[in-house]
Amino acid sequence: MGLVDDYKKGAQDALDSLTGQTKPLHKVYKEVIGSEVWSITGSDWDKVYGYRFSIIAKKSVWYFTLPIPPQNLVIKPLMASKVTPTMGGIVEETTGIQMWSIQMSGTTGISATRAEKDWLGTETPAANVQRKDVAKKFRDNISTTGLLAGIAANLNRTIAKVGGVADVIVDAAGSAAESLGSGDFKSVAADIAAGFVGAAVTALLPPLPYSGSAVNENSNGFTEAQELQKFFYMYSKLKGLAPKEYILRFTCFKTNQDWQVAVKDFSLQISSQNPNLYKYSIVLQGWDIKAPGDKRKAFDRFSRSGDLHSVNTISVGTMQSLASKIHL
Repeated sequence: MGLVDDYKKGAQDALDSLTGQTKPLHKVYKEVIGSEVWSITGSDWDKVYGYRFSIIAKKSVWYFTLPIPPQNLVIKPLMASKVTPTMGGIVEETTGIQMWSIQMSGTTGISATRAEKDWLGTETPAANVQRKDVAKKFRDNISTTGLLAGIAANLNRTIAKVGGVADVIVDAAGSAAESLGSGDFKSVAADIAAGFVGAAVTALLPPLPYSGSAVNENSNGFTEAQELQKFFYMYSKLKGLAPKEYILRFTCFKTNQDWQVAVKDFSLQISSQNPNLYKYSIVLQGWDIKAPGDKRKAFDRFSRSGDLHSVNTISVGTMQSLASKIHL
C-alpha cells in the first residue's frame, strides 16, 4: 500500500512540474496578500459598460459616467523593478505595483443623451438626468446605420424639404387671411403669389441640417462635455478645501477594476471642422486598485432603446437555421 501511495505522489509531482502550478494563480494571490484580485467575465467581451468617476465623501457620493466609451484607453501599471549586473550575476529588485498611469481620449458625442422617454412618451426632465449610467442614445440611428441607411437618409431629407415648403405656404395663407379680413383684395392676391414663389424657392434649396435633428435639448454632447469639466473643477475645489474628506475613484466596469485617482491633466477641444463635437483628453494617476463595490448593468446597443436598434443583425445560429430550411 505504501508503494502505491509513493507511486501516486510521484505521478502527481511529475504532473505538477509539467503544468507549472498546483492551483490557480488568483487563489495563490488571495492566500499571500489576503484579498482576491479583480476578475473578469469572458462573455462580456462585446458588451458596453460604463467608465465612471466617483467623488466619495464620508456621507455622500457623486457620480459622472462617460456618456459613451472612450475612443482610446491606455492603462499602464508602473513597474517598480530594477535589474543590476554584478560580479556574481544579475540582481533583480522588484516590489509590488503601487501606481498606475491611465490615459483616455474620446468625445461626448453630439446626440448622446441620458434622457429617455417613459411609457407615456414623456421626456426625463434635465434635473433628473442620471449621470451614473451611460447614455441611452449615442447618435441619430435612422440616417447613419442599418441596411436601408441610404434610403432612410434621402427620405429624411425629403420630409424636411416638404416641411419647409409647407411652412412657407402656411405663412402665406395666414397673411392672405389677414388681408381678406381687412377687405384689401389686392394684398390677398399678392400674399398668395408671394407664398407660392417662396415655396418654389424653398423646394429648390437644400434642406436645413437641423430640420430633423434628434439631439435632445436637455442632455446632449455639449451638456455632457461641460458637466465633465464641471465635475473635475468641483472635485479640485473640494479637495483643496478639505483634502482628507474627499477622494476621487475611477471605475472600469467591464474589467472590474477600480482605482483611487488624481487628475494629472484634462482638456476639452473643438475645431472649426466640427464645432458641435467636443473632444476630451484625461490623464490619471491611479493607486489602491480593487474590484468595484457595485456591478453596473451592461447597455445593449441593439436593444429597442439602443442607438443601433435599426441595424439588422443575424447570428451564426440563425444563419444555420435558415440554411437548413432553404432548398436550392
